Amino acid sequence: MLESLCSNVLVTKMKAINSKRLTPQDYNELLKKKYVSDIVARLKETHFNAILQGVDAGSIKCDELEGLLKIARIMEYKKLLKYVNRFSDSFFKLFWLDFELEQLLTMLLLFKVGRSENFGIIHSAELVRNMKMDVGIIVNAKSTADILRGIKNKKYISILKAELENVEPENINILLCEKKLKTYFYEQMYKNLKKCNKTLKNKLEKKIVQQADIYNLQVIYRLKKYYNYSAEEIMKLLIPYGSLADSKKKQLALCKQIAEDYSVLFKDKKHIFKLDSDIFIETEMNKSLLSDAQKTMKMERYAQVVFWSFMNLSELEQRNLVSIIYGVENKQDPEAIKKMLVC
Repeated sequence: MLESLCSNVLVTKMKAINSKRLTPQDYNELLKKKYVSDIVARLKETHFNAILQGVDAGSIKCDELEGLLKIARIMEYKKLLKYVNRFSDSFFKLFWLDFELEQLLTMLLLFKVGRSENFGIIHSAELVRNMKMDVGIIVNAKSTADILRGIKNKKYISILKAELENVEPENINILLCEKKLKTYFYEQMYKNLKKCNKTLKNKLEKKIVQQADIYNLQVIYRLKKYYNYSAEEIMKLLIPYGSLADSKKKQLALCKQIAEDYSVLFKDKKHIFKLDSDIFIETEMNKSLLSDAQKTMKMERYAQVVFWSFMNLSELEQRNLVSIIYGVENKQDPEAIKKMLVC
């Protein structure tokens, strides 16, 4: 009875928070702004007001604003954890793991390009405390050995050690690090599914499979379009989860014309994403996540399933804002920015 009551309260709370998310009209309004300071001023009138209170719109930098948007997501998440019943909290805590892995990848990327000091600007202090990371060591790191000392968490060190030990910063394989961390996240998700009843397990597994498929499709697309990786190299960077067989992944990794070949290979799975052009194929993939998440928020009653979709919507909103912020900062054409938005 108590668990059912907690689930109902949690679902109600998620729907209330979600009702305040930015709409396509809000994004259109933000795209009309000429300066990032104008965007900050407008966001102070939305649910981002709490995180932006006291921020000087005229002096804040893009990376600082991006960091605050990430912290806003963490604040939303922490608010919801207060409504989670202690008997089912293990699933909900897995999303904290997702935040941590994102933090690790950001840190590694900044170190690789020689901008470790920026991690001190955009990291979430609370996340780092829970991860037992030493920011002082990380922002002043001169070697990958320093980074490993700064990470401190034994599990994360074991996952990343082979890619970082005795490696020069510029030679860090970020893609392989991401693959290993993502694989670990999905491993934990599937372990948690064993604790669920059959109906809940099936519902959650559909979400996990959909997201894993889209992740792998996006990796294939990026590595083919922007980096000209071979099929063999691509296959080594895909996570071993999702519904796509290795043979299908290999077909995609070998294809010449991405949009056309994707359309043929997925002609029986049009629900995955709509393909009009390969230019914004990643946006189209994420739109399928958006549509599914929005439907779930309206129809679903299982708190865990709603929570999964809630977190997707939170992340997509953050990504949209980051695209707008940097697009406006770099004087991009608003129409070009709009095509990158998932809304």
